Amino acid sequence: MNLRWRMPDGMTGDPDLIRVSAKDLNDQAACPEQLAAKVRPAVKLRVYPRRPDPRYETFPLGRLMDVLNQHEFKGIALRDALDALTDDQTLHAGTLTWIRHAAECYIASSAEGGDDPLEAVQDHWVTQRSGQRPEPTWEMYAWGRRYRTADGALREFRFLRLGRAGDWSRPSSQIAVAAYTTAVGEPAAWPKPWSEPFRLSAAPRAERVRVVEVGLLDGSRAVLFDGTVAQAEEYFAVHGRSSIRPLEGGGDRIPSADCLDCKQLTSCDAVNRAPHLLGIAGRAGQPLRSYAIRDGRAHAACPAQQHLRSIRLPKLNEYGPEAERGLAVHDMLKNAHSRTPRRCCTAEDLPADPGNWAAGGRQLTGDLAQGGAQMLRRHRQICPYLHHDQITGATAEPQLSFYDTVANVLVLATPDLLYAEGPARVWREVKTKERHRWMGDDMLQFYPQLALGVVILASNLLGGDTRQHRIELETLTPTSSNIELLDVGDPEVVAKARVIVAALAEPWHRDDLAVTKPGPDCQMCPVRMWCPDFPGSDDGPPIDLRSAETEA
Repeated sequence: MNLRWRMPDGMTGDPDLIRVSAKDLNDQAACPEQLAAKVRPAVKLRVYPRRPDPRYETFPLGRLMDVLNQHEFKGIALRDALDALTDDQTLHAGTLTWIRHAAECYIASSAEGGDDPLEAVQDHWVTQRSGQRPEPTWEMYAWGRRYRTADGALREFRFLRLGRAGDWSRPSSQIAVAAYTTAVGEPAAWPKPWSEPFRLSAAPRAERVRVVEVGLLDGSRAVLFDGTVAQAEEYFAVHGRSSIRPLEGGGDRIPSADCLDCKQLTSCDAVNRAPHLLGIAGRAGQPLRSYAIRDGRAHAACPAQQHLRSIRLPKLNEYGPEAERGLAVHDMLKNAHSRTPRRCCTAEDLPADPGNWAAGGRQLTGDLAQGGAQMLRRHRQICPYLHHDQITGATAEPQLSFYDTVANVLVLATPDLLYAEGPARVWREVKTKERHRWMGDDMLQFYPQLALGVVILASNLLGGDTRQHRIELETLTPTSSNIELLDVGDPEVVAKARVIVAALAEPWHRDDLAVTKPGPDCQMCPVRMWCPDFPGSDDGPPIDLRSAETEA
């Protein structure tokens, strides 16, 4: 890690103002350099590329916060604040449905109160350490809702979760920053412009601090921290401070999905530029977006579904039992294939109890667990590490990203395993089925992610010798295992793959209306509870939002 961040060529501004939000501390963050630029609000590109805004709002939490601000700080009735959004053309109808639901859930949750009556706080609680050059100025805050008792002795900070509170484990570093800034931070209005430092003011000192997570799906609450100011400072010293310091120096440039929001995207030499990767033409006024094959498939099913999924609205029953089993099998294989040194999967890697086991947070029991364990047993016969001595590099589920500069799209792909055998690059996908079906010529059409893999390898975006690259489709059933191959050196295979990729991406790329597409598949749509045209269920009770699956 560099002790001091070196501002890249093509950027300008003051690199010595460092502003860290609790949300910046993410265990899944991929690129240290992207974070180093993000936490410097006064640094920007010398020449900023034109990036038209998308037709619809892509950050619904921000619009929800606006509604809550009007209600809590301006005294506007919640219904009136929500009604004012009805004619807002930047909100998709499904997003508006979610905002209404989330606002009502949040206010109902707040109304439950507690032992200590709380009042909403408009200013942010900010800690600021002004450094004498060459030392930087550090600021820390947490983005969410803030409350206190009338005497200021108790302060409460609330993270907002799109789904249910406590559904996913929040990083302790985020909790630490929220607790610390709530405990010792001073009030400050949002900087305007953002490149200016916070301007702090005085306030009564807190004695007790509470950090809460509120689930916007059902109004649920989870207490993440509750203690004295001294305990908040100690918690930060243990869980927060070591996570913050690396932000000062940056580090490696690692292309990933985070590139979409990176200040350096157009100037970063680590970004894999792949003009014409999707095989579609660009058009004027096209906003920068990310695209994965699942986006194309979801858009083909229903453009509105794809949009609502892309902005991460809560999903209902996204995966059936067999899909849950498949994800658990994938997680077991990912862990096994990520070990160092590499070694072939053996009987020791199988679940100790085949009838009851868990992986990736998914618990399997009974026949599903038995079938999944049998699939893992069958995998041993075709494990790619059977010949690990011939493999020169391997990564399980790498997060690949490529910037198609013609379409102005960041293309994302995640093979189940990517490995090298000398100059050959091998892209393996694993599918779990109840019974095997020989794919033959249908492989690319049935699994378009394989078509994208062919195009990526044939474009030499991963190095090596394109004449030797191949795709491996591994199919696992409880009774069999099988490998089917695609030769990336075959011009006919590549030509067919390019047609499939373009045909799937082009309708998504040209569309900015995200209209609904009602049909028989509506009953299984994972975001149907937000859809303005969902016809309802004819053969069951109303949707129980408490069973919804969500993303943070």
